[in-house]
Amino acid sequence: MKLIFSMFLLSLSLSSFAALDDKGIKDKVRIISKLYGDNYAVLLPKSIKTKKMDRAGVTVISFHMEGFSGGNNSSQFIVFLNSDSQNVMGIHPYYHHRNFYDINSAIYSDKVITINSPSGVISFYRKYSIWLSSAEQIGI
Repeated sequence: MKLIFSMFLLSLSLSSFAALDDKGIKDKVRIISKLYGDNYAVLLPKSIKTKKMDRAGVTVISFHMEGFSGGNNSSQFIVFLNSDSQNVMGIHPYYHHRNFYDINSAIYSDKVITINSPSGVISFYRKYSIWLSSAEQIGI
């Protein structure tokens, strides 16, 4: 329930009805990185990548942060934005994960977005306006 409430608050705080340009996407990513980071974590601006998926009605964004807890680590985040309203529809952090997902390989088929990585794929599906990972165990 906390996840749903936090996603709702996050979508309200990040909502914008103007089309996002490159600067707008970077601004949203900065806000998300501040929400998910600690005092040590640093956003890697050059890591921000986007892929608009018209059939799915979303823009998929990938970015990396490093230095959580002052350590030498890197984490990837995958974010789903509604293509029309630009509301956040899902944030998926992959902490301590060296197997980074390539959003350029993202494919939308049968209401599922599949993204490749060197060791396999991860699938995301939409449920109640939120994009969830097939690996997540959440009952909505």
